[in-house]
Amino acid sequence: MSSNIERITIFKMDIKDIDLLLKSFKWHVKSYYSCSSKLLEINDLLQGGAKSPRFKDRNEAKYQKGTVIYTNNIPELLDEEEKTNKELKFHKFAIDKVHTLILNITFDDLKLIEKYYWYGMTHQKIADQMCLDVSVITKKINKIISNLHSCAMKIRL
Repeated sequence: MSSNIERITIFKMDIKDIDLLLKSFKWHVKSYYSCSSKLLEINDLLQGGAKSPRFKDRNEAKYQKGTVIYTNNIPELLDEEEKTNKELKFHKFAIDKVHTLILNITFDDLKLIEKYYWYGMTHQKIADQMCLDVSVITKKINKIISNLHSCAMKIRL
């Protein structure tokens, strides 16, 4: 019985949730690419791509300038790879949610949302750029968000 209730609450998205999802989209994209490059580095280390420089003694290397001692601890690298994969999936899930939502709006609405959420422009700057009143921009953005909310409810996002 409780699992049915949990399933229902997962699909309840408020307008504030849509707003938060759009506000965090840029962060999710940057974090996704950061995780991807981190996974490439970990994969390179696991494949043996990073080699430590040659030196006679470990203690001697501590005092040499510019000498980096690489310790390829495989279990730590595998743990880090697993954590990074989970983080990557989390960001991918959020990005996919936004992509699913924006498929349901027009190109002009998408450009307006992009200016507001991606580039962080204020309503005033957007209004000045589009030669419109601030209240018109505010109404348009609110209308777009409510349309996205209704689309999210239809597809149970």
